[in-house]
Amino acid sequence: MLLNAVDACAGGGRIAVRVSPTRLRDCTAVVVAVADTGCGIAPTLLPRIWDPYVTHKPSGTGLGLAIARQTVMAHGGAVEAESAEGRGTEIRFILPVAGPPASAESWSVSA
Repeated sequence: MLLNAVDACAGGGRIAVRVSPTRLRDCTAVVVAVADTGCGIAPTLLPRIWDPYVTHKPSGTGLGLAIARQTVMAHGGAVEAESAEGRGTEIRFILPVAGPPASAESWSVSA
């Protein structure tokens, strides 16, 4: 998220990182938000930014946000994005602070 914001602000702009408490599906969670005042994302591209291989950068792979989304969701979290072309973007990851303890059966070790 942070590298995307840096790239979006290459011609100048501001980046803000916020971490704040919230609720997610009846549990305590934390929101990690990265906002920039860079180029923004086109409205036609915004719904697809979480898909693999979707990018608007000439040298990007389009995997960063897709992998980040999968990781956040695997931990019971959620992702959100807002953007205005020419004004900037805010990406938010919402993660539960604590969940039920993992059972021994959920762990696997291979030698």
